[in-house]
Amino acid sequence: MAFCPSKYTVELLISAEIGTFTLDETAQKIVKEYFQKEVSKNKENFSNGRFVRNLFDNLTMNHAKRVVNIVNVSKEQLLLITEEDF
Repeated sequence: MAFCPSKYTVELLISAEIGTFTLDETAQKIVKEYFQKEVSKNKENFSNGRFVRNLFDNLTMNHAKRVVNIVNVSKEQLLLITEEDF
């Protein structure tokens, strides 16, 4: 069963909440646009859940690489995924 891009976005946001992360508005917009682009490609071997999970894993890895260099990082910075993490 194929998902629409908005369902992918919701699934990713739920994954983020489970991990106590939030996405700022710009990151949410970028994620939604990315899902729309990928879904429109109609790949035959497309895996819905794996696709969302891989993107979430990449976002959190990029986030970790970004915040590790912040001196006196705040809790908000540790938990907020931004467009820089995409």
